[in-house]
Amino acid sequence: YLDQMEYMDYEVGLILDDLEAKGVIDNTIVIFIGDNGRCNLRGKGYLHDSGLRIPLIVWGRNVPEGRVEDALVDVTDISASILQLAGAELPEYLTGPPFINTEHQEKEYIYAARDLWDEVMEKSRTIIGKRYKYIRHGHPKIPFDAGQAYLEFYRPALHVMRELQKEGKLTAEQAFFLAPHKPEEELYDLQNDPHELVNLVNSEE
Repeated sequence: YLDQMEYMDYEVGLILDDLEAKGVIDNTIVIFIGDNGRCNLRGKGYLHDSGLRIPLIVWGRNVPEGRVEDALVDVTDISASILQLAGAELPEYLTGPPFINTEHQEKEYIYAARDLWDEVMEKSRTIIGKRYKYIRHGHPKIPFDAGQAYLEFYRPALHVMRELQKEGKLTAEQAFFLAPHKPEEELYDLQNDPHELVNLVNSEE
C-alpha cells in the first residue's frame, strides 16, 4: 500500500506540473476520488465502511486549503459540484447539493446498494447517518464469501483466512466474513464501533 501511495502521489504531481506548464492550472479544479473502498476482505464491493468510504480530495487555487470535512458526501453531490463550478444551471432532478465553495446542505443520511457483482447476485441495501449504519440483506443465505471468481483470484488473504478458520484460529470478528450465511440485518454504532464489529440489531437497548 505504501508503494502504491508513493507512486500515486508522484503521478498526481506530474499531472499538476503539466497543468502548470500549459498555463491552465488557475482555471482548474482537481477532484481526486476512488471508485471503491479498500481492496481487502469486507472492502471493495461490500457495504461495510471499508467498502464504501473512498478518498475525496478537492484542490484548486480558489478552494480553501487544509480544510477537512466530516459531512456525508456521495457521488450525486460531486456531480452537482462539477456543474456548479462550470457555471451550469443545476437541473431540478439532481438529488445531491454542491459541496465545493458553497454552504453544503449536509445530508442526514446517504444510501448505498450491492446488487449484481460479476456472477454473484445480491440484494443488499444500506442507509448511513453520522452515528448509525443500517444494512439489510435481501439474500442472507448467500454468504459474504460466496466463492466469487474475482475474490478467488485477487484476494490471497481470503485463502489464508479459510485455512485459519479450519484450524480454529480466527476470532469471532474475523470469522464473521466466512460465516455460512449473512445476518438479515446489521446495525452499527459508528461513533463507538467505527470498524463495524458489533452488530446491534438484536440489542434491546
